Amino acid sequence: LANRGMLIANEGACSQGSAPVFENCQTKCILPNEFFANVDSMFVYNNIFQDVGNAIGFWQGVTDINGVNCIRNVFISNNTIIGMRGMPSTVNWPLINFFFPSYNLVFNSFYSYLQNVKITNNIFTYDTVAYPLIEPVSKVFNALHPGPQDVAFDGNIWVQPHAYFGSNDIVRSELPGSTYFLGDSLFSILPCPDNLPWVYAQPAAFSFLTNDYKGMPRNSSATNVGALEYDATCSSPILGVQDFMLNAEVNVYPNPCFDCQKISFSNLPESNNLHYTLYTVEGSIITEGTLLNNTIWLETSFEGMAILLVRSNNHKSFHKLVMYKD
Repeated sequence: LANRGMLIANEGACSQGSAPVFENCQTKCILPNEFFANVDSMFVYNNIFQDVGNAIGFWQGVTDINGVNCIRNVFISNNTIIGMRGMPSTVNWPLINFFFPSYNLVFNSFYSYLQNVKITNNIFTYDTVAYPLIEPVSKVFNALHPGPQDVAFDGNIWVQPHAYFGSNDIVRSELPGSTYFLGDSLFSILPCPDNLPWVYAQPAAFSFLTNDYKGMPRNSSATNVGALEYDATCSSPILGVQDFMLNAEVNVYPNPCFDCQKISFSNLPESNNLHYTLYTVEGSIITEGTLLNNTIWLETSFEGMAILLVRSNNHKSFHKLVMYKD
């Protein structure tokens, strides 16, 4: 089964009351009276979804109660969605899914109300080779659906084309379809001069989007799409590399490292040309150099979480390192 990201729906259920009905974009119950707001004026932004099926789904909810099931004014902006989980042969795990398959002729004049849904300035990528049958966007509406289907896409980056492109949407097939587990490190998806597939400037979707996922300021006139703002100063030899993973066989010690001056390794591959680079989690270089007898000698006052990359011509090893002083 695939992991789900975010599901946007109205259950049409009561907590203590009974006889739920949809009315005026809310669920109303009686005995006792209860009122639950339906989906209205919802903003989803600056999120990173990794390795999910149906990253963002819209679902009709129940259709056997009276009234209009209201989903309106939903804005999905500046999110980065990378990777997918599910059976390779599946066709029903799109990144964006609209699922409204039923129509109740007995009780409802309208079974759902989907209006003013804007999906802008996002990045959508997954492994198109591993999942060849999946469409990035799926819309399933009953043929008798009488309500609005008001959904618009604009300013997004996709790894492959689909039927619902917006006027400023683009395709970049060079986007990686997956990456290592991001955790505390965002190296592989940083929008930098060295990582251009992730860079696409678009006017900000909303004036309140002044910061990105990391709290870094966005450009007010033209902002990078996705959850991370463009950084013209970051540069790293590992950006764009798709095949380096957290290496469980290579050990680094001590870790955590107190008053860190010497870092040693075990199980490194035999090589006379091993180099290291120590980064902050934001991608800035702390120090770099060459290993000597599987050892790094450090001269730095840095404290906190760091990312250590050891590499040769045919090997990369990537590690988290905690450094602190007295």
